[in-house]
Amino acid sequence: MSRILLVDDHPAEASHHRALFRGDVDICRDYSELIKAINDNADWSAAFVDFDLSGVSGKPQRTGLSALRLLKQLRPRTRRIVYTTFDENGRMLYAVAAHHWLKTEIILHKASDDRVLENAADPRAPNPTPPAWQEKLRRAPLIDYLFAQDNWLPLWRIWSDYNGSIKVVSDHLPSKNTPRSVREFSEQATDAMINFKAAFYGQAQTTYVRRNVARATPLVAFVDANSKFFNALDLQEVLDLAKPWERIGHST
Repeated sequence: MSRILLVDDHPAEASHHRALFRGDVDICRDYSELIKAINDNADWSAAFVDFDLSGVSGKPQRTGLSALRLLKQLRPRTRRIVYTTFDENGRMLYAVAAHHWLKTEIILHKASDDRVLENAADPRAPNPTPPAWQEKLRRAPLIDYLFAQDNWLPLWRIWSDYNGSIKVVSDHLPSKNTPRSVREFSEQATDAMINFKAAFYGQAQTTYVRRNVARATPLVAFVDANSKFFNALDLQEVLDLAKPWERIGHST
């Protein structure tokens, strides 16, 4: 078997993979180390990629989205695997985005047993993504609706800071973000969030009161729960590549 790649900044994961794959594994703790490995002509049969890669420096870094994008472009024969903990901040959105926008087929929780990891590392083995996740991923296009307009990311990023106040949010963004456009974001993004949570968290749509005055609270909670994803250093680049607003026929 060719070498295995782990893109993860947690030492425990590195130790586990080295033991499991008997040392035939390369560890890249962040995006810059991955670039160096590729420039050194390293090649891998499979790559396990976590989301948050800021543990080495403690500063914001490119995430696993950039790592998966780079591997897709420069190591297309490498089997790419989302390898993360879904109940941590932003990881669910990361997994769905990686699958839908970057064509990453394998989605694994870090709690997966060793046999599953071994199957994931073997390009000849069937896709070991758990059946429940394979079923969820049929609805992956729902993530496009969270970015139904090409100017929504700045709104997501400050929505929680101002507790979803339409007037205050519009005052802190460029002039084209009028109170009317921010209100439209609030309404449409809330609907998109409800549908996404129903598909990927199993949360019934009836949980939320469907009055405009009640929209701010659930949307703020969703932003807070996924703030690491919405504030990812490289998310705008990935959005510019994927263009989810074009996938659903919307644009500003």
